[in-house]
Amino acid sequence: MAAGVRPGGLARRPRAQTRRRAASSGAPICVQVAASCVLAVLGVRPPRSSRDRPDGSLEAELERIAAAALAHAGPGEQLAGVIPTEPAAGRRVYLCAFDGRGRTWLALDDEARPVHDRARLRSAVSIAAFCELAEEVAGGGKLDELRAELADLRERENPDGIDEAERAALELDQTMARTPRLASPAYLDEIGLATRRLEQALGEGPVSPFAETMKAATSVAGELEREVLGGYKVPLR
Repeated sequence: MAAGVRPGGLARRPRAQTRRRAASSGAPICVQVAASCVLAVLGVRPPRSSRDRPDGSLEAELERIAAAALAHAGPGEQLAGVIPTEPAAGRRVYLCAFDGRGRTWLALDDEARPVHDRARLRSAVSIAAFCELAEEVAGGGKLDELRAELADLRERENPDGIDEAERAALELDQTMARTPRLASPAYLDEIGLATRRLEQALGEGPVSPFAETMKAATSVAGELEREVLGGYKVPLR
C-alpha cells in the first residue's frame, strides 16, 4: 500500500499532537507525566490483599518488593507505587515512590536491597521515563480514538489498506495493554516497531513522527531524575 490509509487526516492529527508535546516549554506535558503519572503507567500500587501469584511472575516480584519497600517508609509516609525496570538484561531495579508531606524515592534491587550506585539508579530512571513517554505518544497519544476512527472508516468506505492499518493499531494496543509492564530497552523497542508499522500503514513518509518525538525523551528523563535524586532516601556513591 503506497499511499496508506488517512481517515479524515487521521495520520496528521496525531503527528501535530506529539509535536506539541515535544515542543512545549516551561513544564511540558511529557515532563509532567514522567514526574507524576509514570507510577500509573508502568508501576503498581501496593497490594490490598494477599492473592497468590505465579512464582517468578512480575506481579509476584512487585508484591515482594512492595512489602520490602514498606519497611523504608518514613513517619506519615505511604508507598505510592513501584516501577519495575530492567535497564540491562538480568539486572532489575524497582523504583519505589513514597507519598507523605512530599514525594520521596528509593530504588531496590532484585534482593530488595537499597540501590546506592548513582549510575545504576540513573539508568533505571532513564528507561522508566523513556518507556512512559513512548506509551504516551505511540499512535499519536490517542490510540483508542484512532482505532475507533479506523473502524468507522471501514464501515463507511472500506478503502484499500484498512485491514493493515487496523491490524497495526491492534498490535500496538496489545503491546501496551499487558500489566504490569517492565520498563526495559526490549519493551521500548517493541513499542517503537509496532508504532512504525502503524505509521507506515497510515501512509507516513520515511521520517517517523514517533521517533522525532522521542528525541525529547532525554529532557523527560532529566526531569524525573532530578525529582528522584532530590528525594532519594539513602546516600548515593
